[in-house]
Amino acid sequence: AEWKELFDVDIQSVNDLKEEKYLVLDTKFFDMKFKYKLLSEFDNLDEQIDGVLINSENFGALNLLQTRHKEQVKTVYIDPPYNTGSDFLYNDSYRHSSWITFIQDRLLMMKKFMAKSSRFFCSIDDRENNRLLELLYLHLGKENYLGAITWEKRTKSQNTKTSKYMLQSKIEYIHPFRFEDKRQEFNLEVSGQKEYLEEDKVGNFRYQRIEEMSSEDIRGRQTMIYPILNVLPKNGNQWKLGKDTIYPLIDEGKVVVRDNKPYIITRPEDEDQNKHKPFWSHFFDKDTYGTAETGLKMINKDFGFGKDFDTVKPIQLITKLLFHDTGKSQIILDYFAGSGTTGHAVINLNREDNGTRKYILVEMGEYFDTVTKPRIQKVIYSDSWKDGKPTTKNGISQIFKYFKLESYEDTLNNLEFKKTKEQNEALDLYADAKEDYILNYSLRFESQGSLLNIDTFSTPFNYKLKIATSSVGETKDTNIDLVETFNYLLGLVVERVKFDDGFLTVVGKNLKNTKILVIWRDKKSSKELNNFVKKIKLDKYDDIYINGDTNLENVKLIEQEFKRLMFNE
Repeated sequence: AEWKELFDVDIQSVNDLKEEKYLVLDTKFFDMKFKYKLLSEFDNLDEQIDGVLINSENFGALNLLQTRHKEQVKTVYIDPPYNTGSDFLYNDSYRHSSWITFIQDRLLMMKKFMAKSSRFFCSIDDRENNRLLELLYLHLGKENYLGAITWEKRTKSQNTKTSKYMLQSKIEYIHPFRFEDKRQEFNLEVSGQKEYLEEDKVGNFRYQRIEEMSSEDIRGRQTMIYPILNVLPKNGNQWKLGKDTIYPLIDEGKVVVRDNKPYIITRPEDEDQNKHKPFWSHFFDKDTYGTAETGLKMINKDFGFGKDFDTVKPIQLITKLLFHDTGKSQIILDYFAGSGTTGHAVINLNREDNGTRKYILVEMGEYFDTVTKPRIQKVIYSDSWKDGKPTTKNGISQIFKYFKLESYEDTLNNLEFKKTKEQNEALDLYADAKEDYILNYSLRFESQGSLLNIDTFSTPFNYKLKIATSSVGETKDTNIDLVETFNYLLGLVVERVKFDDGFLTVVGKNLKNTKILVIWRDKKSSKELNNFVKKIKLDKYDDIYINGDTNLENVKLIEQEFKRLMFNE
């Protein structure tokens, strides 16, 4: 039914299935044994996973991800709420100071994910542009700002009836920042091939003019004013290339003077033979970069998702941005993922150049299940859609995982306070004391068992919490994936998983290269555990974690580590 709904495909036989190479199989439709049997077929499992989608408030998601992805992300692109006053899932009409605090808290968390070679991009409109830039200068460094990119977001007036009474906004800004004081390199599009029309006894070559620039601005340096084969730059100018570059070329006979101008003799093997288009900072070609209108059309009409969004970044814009910024194997993070345009762009780029870029998308909206995740599934299956149906079967092989994080409201729904009848009666007599007691003692001590029930770890695959199913307070007992949660708490890069006779083993390393083995058992005794581990070479691992009591030596109990890592104890 899902395949029919998403891909307009009706599978009736095994032969039909063989014809559909890029159907996306969701393991939620299968039991745990099948899921882990399937995953056990992969070595270096985390390396095989192309994307992660998280349905969560983004501050909590970033907090969970930081141990696993510390300094691992190459590019962050975000398109946060613009504080316009419209009905946005994140409060989109904050007072300015509240909006700045909202962005700042996530910005500080995000920095932990970035390496020195990383870059950050943030979209914004006129309303909060100046305040955002000051915030980014403060935390990322004004010296690391690479300059504003301007994008023409619309070509039509928003409201023709009022257009004569107000300025119509046509552009938005994208602000890029680096994370190291180093000259930045970007990918450029090829526009043609260089020509080598000159020829000598060595072979073909071209003359490359040694250019001049002004020596009177802040970049002026006296050391760049020197003779090249007796030729000096014009008064007020300097050479763009220094002695350390030019003099070795002179010694090799690769510099000549023609019409009193110095040139470098450049051969095909000396350089990249491609011509490139510049990475312009003005994105004003609607066919190349798209507009807000084309973004909405793709979501509402092409993919057939209806009208859940008032504004969507076009795929052309984000694809171009990520092309210029990333290589073929980086991790890209978007923690205001919306409809999933960033993930879509990463998949498109990988399809075009056989790259292995990975994406992490965080989105808290209820449309996560109706738009964000289905969009990624659709893009994997086909690169072209119309009226909700694929027009090609040009798919791509992908694995992505998705999960929902417990919300603050879910946490409150699972709090249980253990007090006697006498304690309740005494507290009822003193209202002020009751409030102080609940906030400063009861939440900290009396509710701990309800937040993480250690006793139920003996059946870890059936751990449940009360999770909200609607906005009116209804809840439902829902299975919680303790295994995945513990992997993230450890910062585990999973290599292999295997489910065998009630035991689930997870093998991997953390970012410090510590070799880790995690063994989860479901109602298995210590004797059964001891027999199971006989077939495992435990001395291969630096850290071993097991749930439940055990007499094995040099083993850490999952329950204790889980609680310590979860509550920073």
